[in-house]
Amino acid sequence: MSCWLNSADGLIYLCDGHHRLELAKRDRVTHVAVMLLDAPDATAARSLAALQNIAENTATPLDTAKWLRDTGARTSDLEEFGITRHSCLIRDAAPLLRLDQGLFTRACNGEIPLAAAQVLAGAGDPVAQRDLWGLASRKGWDAGQIEEAAGIARAATITTYTPDGCLPGFGELLQEANSNLSELLAIRAEIRRQLRLEVKALALASRHRTAAILEAADAALVDVQAAQAARGQAQALAGLFAAICNAGGPLADLIHALAGEVRGQTSAGMVVASNLGRIRAVIQLEMG
Repeated sequence: MSCWLNSADGLIYLCDGHHRLELAKRDRVTHVAVMLLDAPDATAARSLAALQNIAENTATPLDTAKWLRDTGARTSDLEEFGITRHSCLIRDAAPLLRLDQGLFTRACNGEIPLAAAQVLAGAGDPVAQRDLWGLASRKGWDAGQIEEAAGIARAATITTYTPDGCLPGFGELLQEANSNLSELLAIRAEIRRQLRLEVKALALASRHRTAAILEAADAALVDVQAAQAARGQAQALAGLFAAICNAGGPLADLIHALAGEVRGQTSAGMVVASNLGRIRAVIQLEMG
């Protein structure tokens, strides 16, 4: 185990070997061997311990990302330890360099699973990352669901505001920020839901024996020319929506505009229901 002696308070801090220490406590081991690190401060001590693990090929992606973040080193700097930029360790650690510091700390503490932390880092702005984790943790999403939402989070609008009642001169210090990610997700989910319902209704109306209901997950593109009448057109619209809504353009712009209408008593369902004609028209425009 690697430890650091803080000359300021005379205490010894554990930098590496937390799991081994827990095992020793469990087995009631009274003495363990430690190595004192020669470092000027806690950050340097942690970096030394992480670098030691990297050199010994026992480091985790979190260990490696922590060392890179603490030192400002680049992934290419690890090549002298035989770790190339194409290695699994670098592949798993690199996304964590873009993760919000608060979320990274929680991942290091085991509060956020590694797979979730890696995909959260792809959500873009730190505010969007934090909002995404808030939604994911409340709804119990797995890494795959977080990754899908991360693509939406990258396009989220970030708003900075000053809480009411701030004393003069303290506004900038107390500014808060949030994103419209929740509204974007709600609008998208409602569009897919209502298009799927339309597919079912049209199928029943035309007396088809089996309604071709799209799966909850994004469906593949539907061949419009092969689809039958109104039912086929509605199915094509629903499938195409899934394929193009992340690509930018008129549909993405419309989704952002509709998300801005979700407030107070006005739900995403109400907004989509009153704009379904516009949504169909924009999707048809994208179809060319």
